[in-house]
Amino acid sequence: MAIPSSTPEETPALLDIAIFPFLAKGHTIPLIHLAHYLHRHGLATVTFVTTPGNAAFVRDGLFGADAAVVELTFRADVSGIPPGVKSAEGLTSMASFAVFADATPLLRSQLEACFAEAQPPACLLITNPFLYWTNASGSRRGLVTSEEVSKVVRMLMLGEEGVEVAKNVAELSASAKEAMAEGGPFWKALKDMISELCVKKVNVNLQESQDDKVDA
Repeated sequence: MAIPSSTPEETPALLDIAIFPFLAKGHTIPLIHLAHYLHRHGLATVTFVTTPGNAAFVRDGLFGADAAVVELTFRADVSGIPPGVKSAEGLTSMASFAVFADATPLLRSQLEACFAEAQPPACLLITNPFLYWTNASGSRRGLVTSEEVSKVVRMLMLGEEGVEVAKNVAELSASAKEAMAEGGPFWKALKDMISELCVKKVNVNLQESQDDKVDA
């Protein structure tokens, strides 16, 4: 009887994960480590998104991880950002950091074109809260986003009631920050209290002064 020939099973293609860290080395390094972990364990291929000013650092860090690097061009004429700055390390103040972070949505059209042209297409986007706008871009292209993964993890770990409690805590924290902020209810109450105490102190001093004159 002929022994049926066996053909080796085809290895399924790995899923591709797009990683887009905020443009700062402190945010980039942990995600470079993640890319190495995914490659080392054969879990996924990686497409790492960055800008030309950060590409050399990213490529050096990804050496051996077999990851693709896609460069998005960051505009050099954004008002409020020092000339030549390509990453957060080159910023000189919190004001310029805010402008830099607010300018990142200018990369949106390039990022969405990257998702549209990618072969194989990415299935998951891992990004950073400073790049919040990338979640909508990823969702439009059918990518699962890290924001969605976080929601699922919270639901699995905490359950519906736990998620609601966490939401309430977050809302309470936001309300507390708003109350403490300059111009907020707590700030106004504190100012009123200080003003009242000052007025009382002035009145007491005046009364003591008048009493001293009478005694004299």
